[in-house]
Amino acid sequence: PFAALLGIARADLAEAAKLLGERVVLTEVVSYQDLASMISSGQITGPRTVVILSYALCGFTHVASIAIFVGGTAALAPSRRDDLARLGFRALLAATLATLMTGCVAGMFSDGSGVLMGKP
Repeated sequence: PFAALLGIARADLAEAAKLLGERVVLTEVVSYQDLASMISSGQITGPRTVVILSYALCGFTHVASIAIFVGGTAALAPSRRDDLARLGFRALLAATLATLMTGCVAGMFSDGSGVLMGKP
């Protein structure tokens, strides 16, 4: 549903949803590599979809980042580890929604040419 809310073309919804889920579970690096291969193989065809995904996939928001956040911060305050773990998942959700909103804004400014607000 998030891919559809971003304004991704119906033809590209399944691939976009896969990439968005992959970014949360794995990392953005893997998602960008898969995006590049999907573009070159023709699985993703819409230039507006590419613009939206380019922005929606950016950000350090994935499951591994929770461990980095909790582990690093818990070293400073070991007694608050449980609180940090609870906040970690909330931070993951908030950061994911923030990057998705960035993709939405990029989609608003995209004219379908694959370029935002200007000439290539």
